[in-house]
Amino acid sequence: MLKIPHITLVGSRVPFLVFACLCSCVCNAVAVENQLLRTIQNFDNVYEKSVSSSGSHSNVWPSRYRKSDNIVDDEWSYTRSEHQKAILKTARLVPKQLYEDEETQFYRHAFLFDQKRSAKKGVYLHPDVPLQEYATSQEVRRAVLDLFAPDDSPLLFQFDLFLFAMGRGIVNNIDVLDAIDKSAVWNGEECISITGRGSFSLGGPGRWKVHVLPNAAYMVRHAQYLYDDNVVFEVETFGLNRKNDCFFPEKSEVKIPGFLNINHKFVFSDVRLEFDSELFDLVERDIDGELPDGSLKINNSPEKIVAQVIGGAEPHEPYVIEPKNRFWRIVTIVIINIIGIALLIYLYYRERRKKLELL
Repeated sequence: MLKIPHITLVGSRVPFLVFACLCSCVCNAVAVENQLLRTIQNFDNVYEKSVSSSGSHSNVWPSRYRKSDNIVDDEWSYTRSEHQKAILKTARLVPKQLYEDEETQFYRHAFLFDQKRSAKKGVYLHPDVPLQEYATSQEVRRAVLDLFAPDDSPLLFQFDLFLFAMGRGIVNNIDVLDAIDKSAVWNGEECISITGRGSFSLGGPGRWKVHVLPNAAYMVRHAQYLYDDNVVFEVETFGLNRKNDCFFPEKSEVKIPGFLNINHKFVFSDVRLEFDSELFDLVERDIDGELPDGSLKINNSPEKIVAQVIGGAEPHEPYVIEPKNRFWRIVTIVIINIIGIALLIYLYYRERRKKLELL
């Protein structure tokens, strides 16, 4: 008589073949889910390797230090490849939302990234420059140029921000898959929900919760990134366009909660799967262009930060911030705060002890 081996699970005996089948089913399900994740990430890779887009954007900075919220409206063009990225924004600050004694400011911002450097240049124009001309006007009031090493740049999030707002590039940040639900729903739309552990440039290791549209080349409809169970980044897309073989939203909203509490709103007019070399060259010429007198040039490096005012009647010595000095300054501030807190605790308990002695 054939003896079938058994295995004990939680007090009950299960035939070994049944147990092996269960394990095989679980492994197959996990493999299918991981394959689906890789498929969605492959769509992200297509957009990360070569994409260009344009549209309008506004962001609201809360009125923590102002009499009212500061609203910025701009028109932007964006392009990226694997090793080159560029953004050109032409914008105006809405006058009623600034301090009452401030005037409208027009400016253009250029962002550049390649294998040699990353840079940001803000050019601020005279307020009487016509709005339709301020993108190309050379009548600048001042400029601020920030230079960074390519592997040590806080600007990388700027390039990711435009991609995330497009509903792309987010799933690529998931390193370990926790669960996939192919029958999920978000605001009445059929979606695939993905949860997993990963990383994000604005926080340490955390968790992603993402909803993608399977009928729109897995475009993200909603995503949250949680660090220590706190939402530090959230994006939601609205509407759906198909143009140049691309699925992209009509508009999207990006929220960065916390101290800054910034709310970005994007409207997309065009998306295409190609690198815009003309835009990149234009931004590069802008970055390398001559700085007007009174402008500020800041070289940021891991060793030191050097800030220099350009031109003017009197020569200006560069202002250098050494990391060592900054470190000891922070240490000193921390020590002073610890001593102050300890002194307050000591005085509190001394007064409390005196009151108890009187009783």
